[in-house]
Amino acid sequence: MERSWAKRSGIGWVGKNGNLITKQNGSFFFIATLITDLELNYDDPFAKDFCGSCTRCIDACPTNAILPDKVVDGSRCISYFTIELKRCCCRRK
Repeated sequence: MERSWAKRSGIGWVGKNGNLITKQNGSFFFIATLITDLELNYDDPFAKDFCGSCTRCIDACPTNAILPDKVVDGSRCISYFTIELKRCCCRRK
């Protein structure tokens, strides 16, 4: 959810790999939520998608989990295999 709000606030764009990306920091940052009743000046609401025809993340993915149209197949993703799958109680030995 934070990724969608960050995109709408103009922080960056969602890349083909499903991560929020900024021109300054790539995807190396944390997203947080701040709830306030202060008056704030709004930025440009939508950052442009600068991925264009770049396929570096798709080419670098060792399991081919990044599919067309910014879809990531969780069942192929290394994060799924290393984090989520071993938490499943039916897989423990």
